[in-house]
Amino acid sequence: MPATLRQAIRTLVRGRLFTLVALLCLALGIATNTTMFSVFDVMFLRPLPFPDAHRLVSITGRHPDTNRRVTLSLDDAREMARDSQYVDSIAPYSGRQATLTDAAGDAERIGVQQVSAQLFPLLGVSPQRGQAFTPDDDRVNAAGVALISDSLWR
Repeated sequence: MPATLRQAIRTLVRGRLFTLVALLCLALGIATNTTMFSVFDVMFLRPLPFPDAHRLVSITGRHPDTNRRVTLSLDDAREMARDSQYVDSIAPYSGRQATLTDAAGDAERIGVQQVSAQLFPLLGVSPQRGQAFTPDDDRVNAAGVALISDSLWR
């Protein structure tokens, strides 16, 4: 073993506190980098699990005075799709919170998405059970219809 390596080991053994702090800093740095790369990979590098996911676009509006995000109306979205040579189809959606109450009366706040019947065909997916929305479900006075996720169902 080279003399410099022996000297380094002796120094680390003598300064146990320094060695421990250095190892903890290295471990923390490696763990932080691994976690951040995993999050970045999931959010930005992996494609969405839909056919032609690279062609999907989410369009929102901005209020001209406050520059805050606003939801486009269905008429505005249809007009944008009609006027654009690059849009094949649209499937408007809007997120919000709702209260879900079970048979025992226990309530829970959940996130919900109000979507149009075109969403599932546009994404190229279908529900695992039951049926997807129909164009009749998009009518203004239609009865409420819901699809729930597998995790909510379980």
